[in-house]
Amino acid sequence: MGLWRFVKRLKPGQLWKLGLLCAANLNKVWPTWKATKRSVAYATQYYGKQHQKNTPANAFRHALWSYLIAVNCLKKGSQKDGIIEWTIKITDMHEDLFPNKPMARAMDLHNNHLGVHYFKKYGKREEEEIVTLLRDLIEESVQIKTLQELEMIPEDKMVHLVNMEII
Repeated sequence: MGLWRFVKRLKPGQLWKLGLLCAANLNKVWPTWKATKRSVAYATQYYGKQHQKNTPANAFRHALWSYLIAVNCLKKGSQKDGIIEWTIKITDMHEDLFPNKPMARAMDLHNNHLGVHYFKKYGKREEEEIVTLLRDLIEESVQIKTLQELEMIPEDKMVHLVNMEII
């Protein structure tokens, strides 16, 4: 999705809230946009349109997205704690601005935080190394059906709502 198409979807109050957050973090906006484009490109490359559903491919995309946001912002010289805070704020805000059903939202938030977890654990690594790690985690992704089940899942495990269709 192009930037202008993204902005046009927002209501004035949402745009204001996003604008304030971005204005306070100008040096992180472009790296975040680049991370968004890269994570979608990887997800599409490996899983086609499966990443647009609540599948393990979607979990991969969300985890990679938040990891790449943090790494890209690190390249801009920001402090690691500030990067983690920004990554959580912007990915959580995305879920608020474009709301899903409660289970899908919870799944996305969990997988976004998974990317942050791996950034904290590994810091900056080669992009292909993290892509491979996260692709391997798909094999262990846990299908959840309730919010209570999600609460029992460790922060280093991906979650999904539906299995992928055979491509």
